[in-house]
Amino acid sequence: MRQLLRLGVVTALAVSGLSGCASGGAVGQPSAPPASSGVASSPAVSSTPSASRKMYLLGPHGYGPLKLHMTAQAAMGTGLITTLPSSVGCDTTQLVGAQEASSGHDLDGKVFVSALGVIAIYAYPSVVTPQGIGIGSTYQAVHAAYPDWDPIAGEGNNGRGSAAVPGNPNAHYRIVITNGSVLEISLDSNKQNCYE
Repeated sequence: MRQLLRLGVVTALAVSGLSGCASGGAVGQPSAPPASSGVASSPAVSSTPSASRKMYLLGPHGYGPLKLHMTAQAAMGTGLITTLPSSVGCDTTQLVGAQEASSGHDLDGKVFVSALGVIAIYAYPSVVTPQGIGIGSTYQAVHAAYPDWDPIAGEGNNGRGSAAVPGNPNAHYRIVITNGSVLEISLDSNKQNCYE
């Protein structure tokens, strides 16, 4: 009788564990971008982000708890950047996990910090805006999400331009499109003082 009871408990625990896995998947894994995002397949990356690390949307005010204009110390306290930038002039650090998920572009996951605090946060593959736009999104998807995007340098559907951030009039998305798809996208403070 005791063995039957143990067998019943073990079976119940096994079934319970399996149903938990089937319902939610890995904790902290990003959900796929919305179907309308127009994200093209990106090049293979060296490894996938850690299942324990939470992914956030880029915008409208930051990347999860990492916010625009946050001091370097406060930014480090979020656990989302790899090193403490000096913030005396313009300094950079990187989002945790960006190195492993990088497309090979040198701005993937960069965070720019100046005397004004965090002034720009760059996406890396699998990080998207609330409108579903990220690295690899098509020009058509960008234009549908941000109809005001217009290239400053370039022509047609290629070049570098900015778009208003829905929900934050003090920031803009800086988007670079090459060969009809997004190469770079960042959330920039309108007061950023490090480039352009």
